[in-house]
Amino acid sequence: FDFITRTYYLKLSDKQIKRLIDSGAFDIFNINRFTLSNSLNSVLQYADVISDENGQISLDLGIQPPELMYKEDDPSELLSNEFEAIGIMLSDNPLSFKRDYLNSMNIVTIKSLIDQNIFQSSSIAGIVKNVKIIQTKKGEPMAFIKIFDETDELEATIFPNIYKDTIRLIQRNNYYIFKGKLDRRNGDYSFNIDEVTPLEV
Repeated sequence: FDFITRTYYLKLSDKQIKRLIDSGAFDIFNINRFTLSNSLNSVLQYADVISDENGQISLDLGIQPPELMYKEDDPSELLSNEFEAIGIMLSDNPLSFKRDYLNSMNIVTIKSLIDQNIFQSSSIAGIVKNVKIIQTKKGEPMAFIKIFDETDELEATIFPNIYKDTIRLIQRNNYYIFKGKLDRRNGDYSFNIDEVTPLEV
């Protein structure tokens, strides 16, 4: 409440404040990030009432701050939002704790795959950020998914020939091992998936 009311005259957008929440800038207050995000609109409305355009705050209006709207964090969503906000995951990543196990299975990180231009068949482990299903010109379903690990993110393609065998396994914010090949077109990297295996974390 204090931060938003004191900075309201700067006209920070809700998206900018949400980015601060997702990055962990307010973790020091010991209120979980989903609760802060869930309460953001009501706090902005409160700030609008008690603040003027010059940054002056009127606390003598008798208006009480709204109650925080509690919402439980989703750990995978939290990490995804953090990665989106600052480009890395600082607070946690279950994959980092399984890295020795993954290395023993010759599973490489996304960053290593790209930096070393490993274009032969490889396996990566990652979290599914989003899934987009489309149809080819022949009417066959295929999918594009965004994968991220503790090092980077990568778009991956599920072609029609393996779509039926793999798409049923894939859910957003779940962890998987993906076997396939790195591809590069017009300077952009992607990963063509051949096999998908759920990963326990």
